[in-house]
Order: sequence, then C-alpha cells, then structure tokens
Amino acid sequence: GDRTKGLTRNADGSLDILIQKERPGGTATANWLPVPAKAFALVARAYLPREPMLDGSFRYPGIAPVN
Repeated sequence: GDRTKGLTRNADGSLDILIQKERPGGTATANWLPVPAKAFALVARAYLPREPMLDGSFRYPGIAPVN
C-alpha cells in the first residue's frame, strides 16, 4: 500500500509498481507486487471512492510491459 516502507517515487511524484514473478533488485523491491508465471487477473480496490470512480469517469493508468 501507500504506507509501505521504502517505496521509490519518480521525480514527478508518480509511482511505478513492478508486477512480475522475479524479485527486482535494490530499492525496487518495495515497489514490487509478485505474481505467478502463468496468467493472472489484476484487480483494484477503492476504499472510500470519490465521484469519478462512482460515476464511471475515472480512468486507470495504463499498464506497460517492460523488458
């Protein structure tokens, strides 16, 4: 979560989350969400959602594969 110790933020304040099977090295470990090697579903929860989530206008950030 956003209170995880050691999260590494980008210069603009954004946050990259590494969703992968392999444990990343260095400081990126705090930003890592481990997943299985096979297919999986990504689900997001919103606690106390604001109006854009409730009315369907909120758009999640894109997910980009990185090699």
